[in-house]
Amino acid sequence: GKRPVARHRQIAYVKDIVSKFTVDEFKTFFRFSRISVQYLLESITEICISENISGILCRHSSGGSEQIPLHNRILILIWYMASLDKYSSIADRFGVSESTASCAIRNLLQFIQENLVKKVIIWPTGDSAYPNLPWLLVPFRDNGHLTYAQKTFNKTHSSIRSNVERAFGQLKGRFTRLQSVNQRDIRTIVQTILTGCVLHNICIINHDDMDDMLNCD
Repeated sequence: GKRPVARHRQIAYVKDIVSKFTVDEFKTFFRFSRISVQYLLESITEICISENISGILCRHSSGGSEQIPLHNRILILIWYMASLDKYSSIADRFGVSESTASCAIRNLLQFIQENLVKKVIIWPTGDSAYPNLPWLLVPFRDNGHLTYAQKTFNKTHSSIRSNVERAFGQLKGRFTRLQSVNQRDIRTIVQTILTGCVLHNICIINHDDMDDMLNCD
């Protein structure tokens, strides 16, 4: 039979190419600043050490292939979120096997869902008379007998719709993956969306703005 065609992978992409990116070039390609990458790296490292979580931090080889550095795996994840590239294309870009790229992405998606969502996504605690549900906030139905407070609530609710729409526009503009979440596994879909929200909030924390690069109006 025919021999398998060799894959054309980039060698030392992070070391030889990404490391030479200017600040703007890095942000253009990854939709994420180096400062935000470092914040994510330190957050994951701190959680792994404090809670004794294994399998994420880079470990020494024990006879098999040596695990690629966490920094590189984070860049793989961010590239996955910032593009619609398939695992094979991402693997070739970062000079790893497709299974390695897939494993890195899926492990970090799960880790972020289990360990960073509650730390980075904070729901409002909004007025006690109108408690927020964890998944829905709706206006009062106008039956002609709304109180002044309820009318004020509805007015405020309506006025922030544009802000909500802009937030979703920024989220999907930064992380292209969210424009077409086409995985078959519902759990992976949820993890991908939550990861986008976590990464977006990390950018906000670090004043990592994309307004000059996105057209969300």
